[in-house]
Parts: sequence; C-alpha cells; structure tokens
Amino acid sequence: MMKQLGLRPLEMFAATPGAPVEGDVRDGAVQTHEWPAFFPMVSIMSASDSVLFGKNATGNIPVRLMQAFLDIPFVSDLMSASASSRMAKQQARHSARRVREDADIRASRLGAAQEELERARLRLSELRASAPDFAALRLAVRAAADAEAQTERRLDAATDLHGKARQARIEDERQLRETTESVAARALLGALNPSMCPRCESPIGTDRRHGEHQHGRCAVCTSPLTVPEEGPEDREFLLDQLRARVKASRAAESATQKARDDARSSHRVAAERHQEAQAALAAAVGRGDVEGQVRDAELDVARLDGVVQTLAALGDAGDSPAVDIDAQVLEAADEVLRSTAKAVTTRLFDELNEEIADLARRLGVANLDSVRLDTRAHVNPRKSGQPATFKGLSPGERLRLRIAIVVTMIRVGRRYGIRSHPGLLLIDSPTDVEIKPGDVKIMLNHLIALGDELDGLQIIIATRHEAVWDSFPATRLIVGTDRTFLF
Repeated sequence: MMKQLGLRPLEMFAATPGAPVEGDVRDGAVQTHEWPAFFPMVSIMSASDSVLFGKNATGNIPVRLMQAFLDIPFVSDLMSASASSRMAKQQARHSARRVREDADIRASRLGAAQEELERARLRLSELRASAPDFAALRLAVRAAADAEAQTERRLDAATDLHGKARQARIEDERQLRETTESVAARALLGALNPSMCPRCESPIGTDRRHGEHQHGRCAVCTSPLTVPEEGPEDREFLLDQLRARVKASRAAESATQKARDDARSSHRVAAERHQEAQAALAAAVGRGDVEGQVRDAELDVARLDGVVQTLAALGDAGDSPAVDIDAQVLEAADEVLRSTAKAVTTRLFDELNEEIADLARRLGVANLDSVRLDTRAHVNPRKSGQPATFKGLSPGERLRLRIAIVVTMIRVGRRYGIRSHPGLLLIDSPTDVEIKPGDVKIMLNHLIALGDELDGLQIIIATRHEAVWDSFPATRLIVGTDRTFLF
C-alpha cells in the first residue's frame, strides 16, 4: 500500500526502557514505522484515545504522519537523518565512554605494571649481586686446565730429556770401564808368551811364533794382529777423554733430573689449581640454577618494560576520542531538513487551522473558537474563549476533531495536487460516544455532504445507530436481510 501511495517508511529513534543513561540521554534504537503506523490516518477506530493519531506520540509521530500525507518535503529524510544523527551521537557517546574506560583501565594497568617492573628490577639486582660469576669461574677452570696441560707437556719433555741424559751417562761409563779393562788386558796379555792354546791346550809351535813376529799373525789363532801398538801416553790420553765425558754426562743427568723434578713440582701445583677451580665451579653450580634464575629475571624485566612502554604509548594515542565526521554531517543534515520541513509545515498548518475549526463545528464540536496545529502534534483548541487541550475534550469531540483534521488534510492536499492520502476514511461507531440525539443526524448528513463534495474521498461508517435509515439512501447502505445488522 505504501508503495502505491508513494509513501516511505518513517524511521524514528526511540529510547529503550531500562537502557543506560548517559548525559541525561537514554540509549535506544532506530524503529521503522510502516503501514500499521500510517493506518490511523485512514481508520478512526476509537474516540477514547487522547493521542491525536495512533497509540502514542513518541517522536512526534502524529505530526510526521500528517506531514507525510501532506507531502511535506524531506519528511522521511528528516526522520531518517534525525534517527541516524541520534544513533551516531549514541555511538559517539559509547565511543567516548569506552575511551574513558579504556584510559582508566590502561592507567590502572600501567600503575600496576610499573610497580611490578620495579619489583622485578629489584629482584634482578639482588640475584646479580648474590649470583656467582660463572663466566669468570669457567674462564678460571679453562686457564687452570691449560696451565696443567702446559706443565704436563714440560714434565714429559723434561722426563724424556732426563732419560736420554741417563742413557748417555750409562753409555759413557760403560765405554770408560771397557777401555780401562781393555788397556789393562792388553798390557797383561801383550806380555804373555803362551806355549799352548788356552782353550784346547794344544802346543804352539815355533813356526807360529815366528809368523807372529814376522807376519803379524797371532801365534794362538793365526788371525792378523790389527790392534796398533800404543804407548802409555796414548792410552792415558784416551782414558782422560773418557773420564771427562763421564763427568759431563753425569752433570747433564743431574741437571735434567733437577729440571724434571722442577717440572713435576710445577705440574703438581697446576693440577691442584685446576682441581680447586673445578671445585669452585662445582660449588657454585651446586647452589642451584642461579644463572637460569638471573636469565629468567632479565626476561621478566624486559617483558614488563615492554608492557609499560606499550601501555604508555596507548595512553598517549587514545586519550581523546576520534572526531566523528559522519555524526557531524548527520546533525547538520537534520538541522537543515528540520528547518525546511518546519517552514513548509507551519505554512500549511496555518491554512489548515481555519478549515479544521469550521468543519469541526459543522460536525458538532460545540463552542469551538479555533484550533492551532503546531509541529509538536498539539491541536491547541480554544473553546468559549478559553484555551483547551485535545486530551481535555470529550471522546466524541476528539473523534469529530480527528475526522475534521483528516478530511481537511485531504481537501487541502487535493487543492495543491497532493494525493498521498488514499482518500479513504474508515470511521468506527461515531455515534457510540456521547452525542445529542439530534446531532447524530446532523453529523451523518455532514459526512455524506463531505463525501459528495470532495472528489476522491470515500467514507465508510460502521454504526448500529437507527439514524442511518433516515440519513443515507438505501443504495449506500450495506445491511443484513430485513434491515438487520451484519454482525
């Protein structure tokens, strides 16, 4: 139906009962009003309602309905912009609240993180102060091991050199002994003149003795005599040389033995220092994983320092909510559209007021001087020279005034070529409210006249009042058989 009438849904921001209140404004949501909201402008069902049209006046919905049917420019746009503007403001409030809450939370977390960071730094300082210098201990162990290895190599070299010196001394002594014995034996044996072989006791003949003197062959074994003849001076010189060598080799052995003993002592000291360094490192390790505790404490300090820097940076960047350009545009559009719609509405309402008052009086609203519609959906009637309210009117007067307003809207709309209203008016039981018997027929006759005089207006009345038989021709009545009621 709305599509056929060229009507657009009306969007309205409505507060949600029980929702939070911020800045004296309660949170709400956008409600979309479609044909059920427009229908009270077509069907006037109850005279007891104190709202001009519909069940409630939230968001000036009665005025918006009248503006829509009067084709006031930008009515739907105005309501959409207004609803969107309020939603944007609500979102901006929520955003600002979240910024404040986030800032409070960040400040609280920042303070807690800073305190925790100070405690972590203090613990790290204590651990570092009490922790052994594992690097220095390990370095000492390596240095002691290197020193022990070096002294061990020196000891091996000194031991090897001493062994060689000892062997040289033994060899020199052997040579001296053998030479001394050889010299003595030669002197002894050279003076001998054996008559028989000392082994087999065979006699040595004269020819052998002669061969020994003449040809230099041993008279005992006949082997050539190759040992040169030496004098006493030569033998003594040779023995002096051998004695000197023995003396030198003994001195060398003594020196290498002392060097070996010194190297052995140095090696023993180095080995003891190596053992001491190892024991110190083992004792430090035995105290627990202090180095691991220090590493963990350093990581904890680094982590907390990062948390503090991040929270501080977030606080600097997020203390002020971002400017919502969309909300500013929507608010400006709402103001412009509201001003435009208000100007056109006021001009049309001024034209409607006089005709509404005249028609209401014809329909039986007694002592009505004037009405003055305003943009807040107030009728502002005056009766007998005194201001009144729509709610203060009797139910019958409210019903007839509603009829007058809708009919006048249709009439003025047709005058301006506006056909947003379908021209259909459904009136339920207009005579069931308080009304004088004679006035019933007057009101029905006026309704018939309105239907006849206003092109495109159809009025359908549902009533049980007997006055319809006298007011309406039979062709306009829909009744049961034998003039009975339909229901």
